[in-house]
Parts: sequence; structure tokens; C-alpha cells
Amino acid sequence: MKILEKNITNLFGEAGKEWLNSLPITIEKLSQQWSLKHINPVNNMTWNYVTLALQENKRPVVLKISCDKQVIQDEYKALHHF
Repeated sequence: MKILEKNITNLFGEAGKEWLNSLPITIEKLSQQWSLKHINPVNNMTWNYVTLALQENKRPVVLKISCDKQVIQDEYKALHHF
């Protein structure tokens, strides 16, 4: 997580710090929205917050949260395309 914090702060400055500070709230909101349990962050995050989790039906999922909205929107579109 330290590498993620360093990278985000260096690239996004104050906006990155705000994003990092709001991350726990964002994770909680998304966990409630998608009924996520057993949230287990990966230990090699560099540019995005990434965690493994289980949905209510015990379906495994990956939650990825990015400070860069455009990049994550592009990834979302690519996933839907393929």
C-alpha cells in the first residue's frame, strides 16, 4: 500500500491525497452496494486500489478503484467490449 500511496501522491498531488483519504469510505460504499464480504487487498498495488472479495452469493470478485477516472472508464469499456 505504501507504493500506491507514494505513486498517487507524486502523480496527482493534493487530489491524490484526498483520494487516498477518502478510500476507506469509497471501499465501504462499494462493498455495501455490491454486497462484498471477505475483502482482502492485494499486497502489490502500484496505481490502483485492488482487493479480492466475495459477493453475497460467494462469487469471487476483484474490486479495482482508480484515482484516474479516465483510465478506469477506459478499462471498464474494454472489459465490456471483450
